[in-house]
Amino acid sequence: MRNKYNAFLVDSAKPENAAKVGQWVAEGKIKLIIDHKYSLEEAPEAIARLKTSRAKGKIVIDVASETFGSSWTGV
Repeated sequence: MRNKYNAFLVDSAKPENAAKVGQWVAEGKIKLIIDHKYSLEEAPEAIARLKTSRAKGKIVIDVASETFGSSWTGV
């Protein structure tokens, strides 16, 4: 797989950096790879999936969908 890079970025000290990464995602410069999305009630299944080491991307536990309902635009 030529010209593919995997990276994990963490910089909570500077909010402007998080905003820049968000902008890159919106522009398509960074592609998010999500293996599976679970609801909060499915958290035990998400942890079980994580422990298998077979995920091909990030495992997401959605804790906001019920709070924000249809306004949530995440994956």
